[in-house]
Amino acid sequence: MRQKVLAKREVLIAERYKRGLNIKQMAEFCGMSNNGIAYIEQGGGTTAKTAKIICEKLGKEFDELFYVKLE
Repeated sequence: MRQKVLAKREVLIAERYKRGLNIKQMAEFCGMSNNGIAYIEQGGGTTAKTAKIICEKLGKEFDELFYVKLE
Protein backbone atom coordinates (compact mmCIF):
# COMPACT_ATOMS: atom_id res chain seq x y z
CA MET A 1 0.00 0.00 0.00
CA ARG A 2 1.06 3.52 -0.78
CA GLN A 3 0.52 6.55 1.46
CA LYS A 4 -0.75 9.86 0.13
CA VAL A 5 -0.71 13.04 2.24
CA LEU A 6 -3.81 15.14 1.62
CA ALA A 7 -4.98 18.44 3.08
CA LYS A 8 -8.15 18.90 5.04
CA ARG A 9 -9.03 21.41 2.37
CA GLU A 10 -11.67 23.48 4.13
CA VAL A 11 -9.54 23.76 7.26
CA LEU A 12 -6.39 24.75 5.38
CA ILE A 13 -8.23 27.37 3.32
CA ALA A 14 -9.93 28.71 6.47
CA GLU A 15 -6.52 29.07 8.15
CA ARG A 16 -5.22 31.01 5.16
CA TYR A 17 -8.28 33.30 5.16
CA LYS A 18 -8.01 33.75 8.93
CA ARG A 19 -4.56 35.21 8.40
CA GLY A 20 -5.78 37.44 5.57
CA LEU A 21 -3.53 35.74 3.02
CA ASN A 22 -4.24 35.11 -0.64
CA ILE A 23 -2.62 32.13 -2.37
CA LYS A 24 0.42 34.13 -3.48
CA GLN A 25 1.03 35.45 0.03
CA MET A 26 0.53 32.00 1.55
CA ALA A 27 3.02 30.55 -0.92
CA GLU A 28 5.60 33.20 -0.04
CA PHE A 29 4.94 32.70 3.69
CA CYS A 30 5.55 28.95 3.35
CA GLY A 31 8.41 29.22 0.85
CA MET A 32 6.45 27.48 -1.88
CA SER A 33 5.10 28.25 -5.34
CA ASN A 34 1.60 29.62 -5.92
CA ASN A 35 0.79 26.50 -7.93
CA GLY A 36 1.97 24.27 -5.09
CA ILE A 37 -0.36 25.85 -2.55
CA ALA A 38 -3.26 25.91 -5.03
CA TYR A 39 -2.70 22.24 -5.87
CA ILE A 40 -2.73 21.22 -2.21
CA GLU A 41 -5.84 23.30 -1.50
CA GLN A 42 -7.63 21.74 -4.49
CA GLY A 43 -7.09 18.24 -3.12
CA GLY A 44 -3.81 17.27 -4.71
CA GLY A 45 -1.41 15.23 -2.65
CA THR A 46 1.78 16.54 -1.13
CA THR A 47 4.78 15.18 0.69
CA ALA A 48 5.00 14.77 4.44
CA LYS A 49 7.92 17.24 4.39
CA THR A 50 5.85 19.94 2.66
CA ALA A 51 2.88 19.31 4.96
CA LYS A 52 5.20 19.68 7.96
CA ILE A 53 6.51 23.02 6.67
CA ILE A 54 2.97 24.34 6.19
CA CYS A 55 1.96 23.16 9.67
CA GLU A 56 5.00 24.76 11.28
CA LYS A 57 4.41 28.07 9.49
CA LEU A 58 0.75 28.11 10.55
CA GLY A 59 1.45 26.87 14.07
CA LYS A 60 -0.78 23.81 13.65
CA GLU A 61 -0.40 20.08 14.23
CA PHE A 62 -0.25 17.75 11.23
CA ASP A 63 -3.60 16.12 11.99
CA GLU A 64 -5.32 19.52 12.17
CA LEU A 65 -4.52 20.33 8.52
CA PHE A 66 -3.63 17.03 6.83
CA TYR A 67 -4.39 13.31 6.79
CA VAL A 68 -2.81 10.23 5.26
CA LYS A 69 -4.75 8.14 2.78
CA LEU A 70 -3.68 4.59 2.00
CA GLU A 71 -3.95 3.55 -1.62
